[in-house]
Amino acid sequence: MVFRGLKNGADGVIVSTCHAGDCHYVAGNYKTFRKAPLISKFLEQMGVNPKRFRLTNVSASEGAELTEIVKEFVEELRELGPSPFKSKESKEE
Repeated sequence: MVFRGLKNGADGVIVSTCHAGDCHYVAGNYKTFRKAPLISKFLEQMGVNPKRFRLTNVSASEGAELTEIVKEFVEELRELGPSPFKSKESKEE
């Protein structure tokens, strides 16, 4: 889903998991912890800045923290500029 989002023109993708040891899906967050470095490395090999992908750990009760994470990510994406996958048409809009 990360690659699909970027390929379809998203400037960046955040994946947010539960905190370690506190996941309804038991091991889902641990699997994601292991996959995140691979995703970043693959993006780098594709010529996409790996900063366009971010993994966070936020619980449902941490709305203020998530808001700050998203604000910081948006600012970083603004510095990086538009997605390299955006079509010419979407850049002109």
